[in-house]
Amino acid sequence: MIVTLNIPDSEVNDLIDFLCSIYDYQPNVYNPKNDLVQISNPESREQFAKRVIVLPLKMGFDDWLVRRFVKSSDITSNITLKSVE
Repeated sequence: MIVTLNIPDSEVNDLIDFLCSIYDYQPNVYNPKNDLVQISNPESREQFAKRVIVLPLKMGFDDWLVRRFVKSSDITSNITLKSVE
């Protein structure tokens, strides 16, 4: 299955601005080879916007798969949790 998100051309820049604003896109980042120096972010605003749309879906789906597996497995344990005061 392929999922497509169609955004009118006239709204693409506004959506990118919105996503970069609420997810705090940084135009400059610290250089991984020298953390005292900032460099231009190698991830473009467009790439960042796509990532913040897709990543939560992927992570949520992976989490759901794990939960489904755990529920379907006959897992028993003698582990108990107690509050430590």
